[in-house]
Amino acid sequence: MSVLYKKEGFQGQKSYMMPSSTLKKAMSHPLCKSLYITDIGYYPNAQFHSRERKKGCQQYNLIYCVKGEGWYNILDKKYVLKGNQ
Repeated sequence: MSVLYKKEGFQGQKSYMMPSSTLKKAMSHPLCKSLYITDIGYYPNAQFHSRERKKGCQQYNLIYCVKGEGWYNILDKKYVLKGNQ
């Protein structure tokens, strides 16, 4: 049985992308130029969510699992996230 994955549009989701003018300031600020948030979101019902980035991405991604379970791969190694991780 194959699973169909959904990329976008989850019930109750909220997302925000930092405006480019603010992002430019963060990228050059001495306190945060090494790590800054580019996008942030809340996806309370993200079953079957999938995103593949074969060449990585330019953003910093923080994934926090509130409940349930999820996983991600980095360099062919799988990491599992559970509730409150």
